[in-house]
Amino acid sequence: MIVITVIYPVIVDGYQNASNFHCRTHPLNIECESYSNLTYISTVASNVTFAVLSFLLIVLAVYKASTEIRSKALAKLERRMLIYTIFTTMLFILRFSISFLYRVSVDCVDFFYGIWLLVYFMEHYLPMFLLPVFNCVYRQSLITFVMSKRSKKINVTVVTTFQ
Repeated sequence: MIVITVIYPVIVDGYQNASNFHCRTHPLNIECESYSNLTYISTVASNVTFAVLSFLLIVLAVYKASTEIRSKALAKLERRMLIYTIFTTMLFILRFSISFLYRVSVDCVDFFYGIWLLVYFMEHYLPMFLLPVFNCVYRQSLITFVMSKRSKKINVTVVTTFQ
């Protein structure tokens, strides 16, 4: 598995890097636009493909876990974390799909960029705020951490130097 992890980027980007090194180092040049589009499309295709594969593995894990968990509390926690994982995977797929539409559409660039920006922020920040909602163990640890910091007196010293 480690070998595949190391070799996969070379397989995906190796030909593009070797065939046009100038465009790899200067992707914003006008003559390199087709190279940049090809690189972008291959990156989006790779990310979406692996996200869909991971989504399928999650579905398989849900099916497998439903037959093997013995504790009801653990089953509830695992079910919530699987829902959380499915949700974040769907946001990832949605973000890259919309970024592809934003990149290839000519007529609706502003529309797709606005949607992409919204989904980008949702994909990055919404899981961070939803984790304490879905995971009671994490929520309790977060509350304990925040309360322990409030009970102690914390002195903050700021040192600035001006030249």
